[in-house]
Amino acid sequence: MLGSANFALGQFIERTKERRVILTGVRKAEHGPTQVRLAEAAAEIHSADLLIHDILAEFDRLTATGASFDNDHRARAKWQAAYAAELCRRAVARMFSGSGAHAVYTPSALQAAFRNVNVGAQHASIDFDNSAEQYARARLGLSS
Repeated sequence: MLGSANFALGQFIERTKERRVILTGVRKAEHGPTQVRLAEAAAEIHSADLLIHDILAEFDRLTATGASFDNDHRARAKWQAAYAAELCRRAVARMFSGSGAHAVYTPSALQAAFRNVNVGAQHASIDFDNSAEQYARARLGLSS
């Protein structure tokens, strides 16, 4: 999902450089709301990448020290993966909705990324609601 989100970001940037605001003719690249949309999407994708690398570093630490991978670690790993997926989904949705009507057509690379990320976010292994609940229960010391 990170790869698809980064791909979408690149596509959005390239397309935005060419587009113009229909009513004013101003280049979309100079349009403040479009710049904010790009900045937020880039921050979400970067944050998702940090979450994934953080839990991978924890896996490496546990492996190197021989420490056990307990249920708290499992809940954290599952939650960070689910939240990273959600951040990617939000970022791509934000760019897709700011891309105009051309983005919905089949040849649009952004449309393909939008579809791929949304389908990926639905996978049972990263179920957002269940992952959030398991993580919160672990943090609160409640039985699972």
